[in-house]
Amino acid sequence: MAIIVQHRTTGQRFVLLGTGYAQWLATTPGLFLGNLSPNRESGEKAVIAVADNEGNISWWEPELLQVIEVDGKRPVEVLGNVNLKA
Repeated sequence: MAIIVQHRTTGQRFVLLGTGYAQWLATTPGLFLGNLSPNRESGEKAVIAVADNEGNISWWEPELLQVIEVDGKRPVEVLGNVNLKA
């Protein structure tokens, strides 16, 4: 089943390959005690893997993409009258 997504601002279309969850942690020595009191920063971010028409893979933030087609049909055709806000 192919899922086609479109970039919200440029209109460029991609094939959705999958989703991921990126996490990062950075540690640097502290100002006064060095490694005894390190500064730590961390974060997390949801990402989506897509492929362009040449097969190049890239990762995008979900907010930048919109699903426009699922297996040749618009999302509304696939979902029909399903109430998703139950």
